[in-house]
Amino acid sequence: MKETSLPARHHRHPGPYTLPSGMSVPDGEDTPLYLLVARWAVIQNRPLTSRDISEAFHIINRRASDIMLYISRLPDSVLTSHLLWLHPDGESRRRAIRVTAVYGRPAPVEPKNTGSGTPPATRKSKPVTDLRNWMVSRR
Repeated sequence: MKETSLPARHHRHPGPYTLPSGMSVPDGEDTPLYLLVARWAVIQNRPLTSRDISEAFHIINRRASDIMLYISRLPDSVLTSHLLWLHPDGESRRRAIRVTAVYGRPAPVEPKNTGSGTPPATRKSKPVTDLRNWMVSRR
């Protein structure tokens, strides 16, 4: 098993994790943990709980749960997943995720250009300006 950690500047939950046996990351590739989990979930070909992810990647259960939620909210252009509820052997229900396909990283969002950079025109009526001046002068 290969132990690795991602740079803290990229992720909310920095920290080490261990890749499950049979998985590897090509040298020089900075693959986010959520994509590694999604690829592993495709290989498993079954619904996975946060406990499964936590045990496989040696991360805390809260982090595994956050990754599951993040994966479930990704657009279909990145991966295809389904959030389910499991009822194992009459126990309380557990949230699980099934990933059927992984396509890659989402495209970076470019900031919208507002145009000339000038602030929008504001309307100040005489009565509003007079009222403001009167209220400020009362201090």
